[in-house]
Amino acid sequence: MNNKFVCFVLFVALAFIVVGCDGKDSTVNPKTEIPGLSYLGATGGTCNNNALSKVRSSQDNAVAVYSSKDSIRVVADVNYNCGTPFETSCAIKDRKVQMYIKDVCPDTSSCYQRCKCDYTFEFQFAQKGKDAYDYSVEMKSPLPNQSKILSEGTLEAK
Repeated sequence: MNNKFVCFVLFVALAFIVVGCDGKDSTVNPKTEIPGLSYLGATGGTCNNNALSKVRSSQDNAVAVYSSKDSIRVVADVNYNCGTPFETSCAIKDRKVQMYIKDVCPDTSSCYQRCKCDYTFEFQFAQKGKDAYDYSVEMKSPLPNQSKILSEGTLEAK
């Protein structure tokens, strides 16, 4: 009798799981492709990354856009606290490309060091055609009122 009850409870629990999981992700994933433009990914984010070309020579942040007939690269050079972990993402809505560099340090006392590093991030896109797209690159900080737009402009293949 006890085994039948346990089997019944397991069956009911499994039924709720199967019915509750309809195969759709409950999180909203930003769109990363529109006709003519596809986000391929981002690289970099390592302190003093010399593998990528530097786009600035001062202590300020800088963003450069490089394009060819079938690709666009957006390189963001950011001066930020040493030891910071980052995540990059991109969302494409209508004709606007929004690139994000997010500081994901859970506790500022555990990540940040008393120095500044030069971080380079490269966002890569494949493009078909010669359409132009508005873009923005935003640095998101966990600290209140510290997020900022690094650059805004237009992306277009040459």
